[in-house]
Amino acid sequence: MPGRRIVIAGGTGFIGERLVTALHTTGEEVVVLSRHHVAPAGARVVQWDGHTVEEWAKELDGAYAVINLAGETVSQRWSSEARARIMRSRVDGTQAICHAIMQAARPPERWINASAVGYYGDRGREPMDERSDAGRGFLAETCIAWEEAVTRCEVSKTARTRLRISMVVGHQGALPALARLARLGLGGHAGSGEQMVSWIHLDDLVGMIAWLLDIPNPPEIVNAASPSPVSNAELMREVRKQLNVPFGLPAPAFGVKLVGRFLGPDADLILNGVRAVPTEALRLGFRFHCPEIADAIEDVLGK
Repeated sequence: MPGRRIVIAGGTGFIGERLVTALHTTGEEVVVLSRHHVAPAGARVVQWDGHTVEEWAKELDGAYAVINLAGETVSQRWSSEARARIMRSRVDGTQAICHAIMQAARPPERWINASAVGYYGDRGREPMDERSDAGRGFLAETCIAWEEAVTRCEVSKTARTRLRISMVVGHQGALPALARLARLGLGGHAGSGEQMVSWIHLDDLVGMIAWLLDIPNPPEIVNAASPSPVSNAELMREVRKQLNVPFGLPAPAFGVKLVGRFLGPDADLILNGVRAVPTEALRLGFRFHCPEIADAIEDVLGK
C-alpha cells in the first residue's frame, strides 16, 4: 500500500534526487514535477514548465506535502539576463505552486519551500538565526522575493516552511569544484579567507526535510546549516588535508572578481560570507549526522 503522496518540484536536481531516494525508501509515494521526462528511481514524473498552472496541479489535490526545490543555478556569471532567469525561476515556480494549492479541494498539509542563507547578505562573523533581518545585494533580494511568494500566498490549511539552505556538501555542487582547484595547486583561500561559509552535508539536508514532514507544528523558517560554520580559509584547508595537498595558491579578491565577471561564478558567492546558525532545528531536536566540516569532507571526498 503506498504511503503519503509527496510532490517535489525540482526533484531531478542534486538535492532532489537524493531526497526522492530517501522518501521512496521509507515507503512514500513520490511525484516529481519536472521539465524532463525521465524520473529519478522511485518517483513518478509529471511535466511542468515552472510557470503556469496546468495538469500537474492535480497532483497536489490530496497530497500530504509539496516540496519546492526548483530554481536556476546561481553558480554562473550574473549577466542581466542570468539575474532575471535566477529570480524568475524561483518566484514564478513558487507562485504557480501557491495557485495550485489554492485550487485544490484537499490541499497539502505541508509546504516546504527552498530559500537560501543568501537572504542574510554579506554579514561577516555576526551569527544569523531565523529571526535576523534580510541583508542587501542580489542574492538577498532574490531570497526576499522568493520567500514573499510563499508568505503572500493565501492558504490557511497548509503549514508553510521556508528552508534557507546553505552550501550543500556532497558529490555534486561546490565541493567537487573546490577539490579540483586543490588538486591543481589552486586550493588556497579566496580573498581574505576570513569570510564565513555556512554549509550542510547533503544527508543532513535530506534528513532535515524528511524531519520537517513529520514534526508537529513545523516552524515557518529554518536555517538548513550546520551548527559549525567555518571560514573560507578553514574550508580550503580541510579540502587540501583530505586530498593530501600540502599547499594551495591563494586567490586574491581582484582575481576572483575578474574571473567572475567574465566566466562565473559571480565573486559575491565566494568573497561574501554569512554565519547562519540552525537555531530552530536545534531547538526542536534535529540531530545532525555531520556537524563538523572535516567529517563532512572526509565522508564525501574519502569515498
